[in-house]
Amino acid sequence: MRAPNYILKEDLALVTTYINFGGNGKLWGKIIPYFNEKTKNPYNRNQRRLENRLLVIKKETCNFVSLIGKVYRKKGNGWSPEDLTHQARIEYTRIYRKAFPHEEVYKLFKY
Repeated sequence: MRAPNYILKEDLALVTTYINFGGNGKLWGKIIPYFNEKTKNPYNRNQRRLENRLLVIKKETCNFVSLIGKVYRKKGNGWSPEDLTHQARIEYTRIYRKAFPHEEVYKLFKY
């Protein structure tokens, strides 16, 4: 049976755990127990599932950050960071036909 979709708590735990281990994918043997401890992992997410989820988060977040850069280049220096991210959210929704799903992950890296 398929596990349910990831919840925000799992996404944040996965990303922060990966970062805490230096972004080194060779350390999955340490990442998984730490993730399990933080989330209690009720759905038995294994290494393959966690790697795939991390790839999705990274790809979608990179796409969003790229759009912020495009908005910045187009609109110039007069916009605040909030204006840029707001416009990037609009562009993301227009291009990918869904809202940007990783706001909390983005906030981890924003500053």
